[in-house]
Order: sequence, then structure tokens, then C-alpha cells
Amino acid sequence: MLVQENEGESQEIKKDKMTFLATSRKKAERRKAKRRRARLKVKEKVFVGVAHVHATFTNCIVSAADLLGNVLCWSSSGQCGYKGRKKRSYYVAGAVGRDLGFKLKRQRKMKKLSVILKGPGRGRLNVIKGLARSGIQITRIVDRTPRAFNGCRPRKRRRIRGNS
Repeated sequence: MLVQENEGESQEIKKDKMTFLATSRKKAERRKAKRRRARLKVKEKVFVGVAHVHATFTNCIVSAADLLGNVLCWSSSGQCGYKGRKKRSYYVAGAVGRDLGFKLKRQRKMKKLSVILKGPGRGRLNVIKGLARSGIQITRIVDRTPRAFNGCRPRKRRRIRGNS
């Protein structure tokens, strides 16, 4: 290969670089496709399960388990790509439900799901709607939010500085 000093690189070296870049791009695409295939692989089929919804004031976490209690997959508003104040919104709770529903259908071939709700958060019902929209039949909804029946003494009132 000839290299001319005044003009920089010759045409042959440029062609070699271009083919190298093209092959490296193709290899990277193949690697990405392999990763996608690995993620979409159907794992052990479970047709009936339980979804545990933990809805706090700032977040919504949903985990799906089989009837023995083994967690199959989970989703949260942070995992769906939301940060800060958006995590507590109704829309994001629905997105979490849809995300988990599609994961369950694709990876585990889930058909029916019973839902256990826990916590006082906003998006409790929206998670259920999202699961239903993903095509999973919801058989039962149970509310297991813990409540105190005059148990322990509550913490002292929080004092907020402001106009008073």
C-alpha cells in the first residue's frame, strides 16, 4: 500500500478502514440481537400466579410470584425509566402494570393472576388496569394494607417551618 505524505492517507487505506468499521458495526448488531434473544427466551411456563403490589406515596413496586411464592419477575416505576416526582403518578403506575404484564406473558406464558394490594399509594388501581390491558385475566383482588388497631404509640407530629 502506498501512502502519500502530502495528501494524507491513500484510497486503499481508507477502504480498509471503512470495511473494518462496517464489520465492527455488524458484529455489534449481532451481539445486541443475541442479548435480545436471551432476554425474550421463554423460561419455565407458569399459567397462574400472584401479583404483589406495594404502593407507597413515592413509588410503586409490583412483583409476580407463582402459587408457591417464588418470585418470577418484578417491575417498578424506577425500572420503567421514571425519576423523581413522576414516579408517584397514576400514569406511571399503569405503565408499571403493563410492563409487568407483558413480561409475564412473554417470558412465562401467564394467563391468570390474582392481585394483592399493600400500601396507601396513588396508583393501586392503575396497576391493576395496566395488568388487565396487557391481556392477563385478573381473578381476585385482595387489599392487605397494614393498619394499626390502637397498637403502638405513633411518632410525634412533624413540625414544618413556614407561616404560622
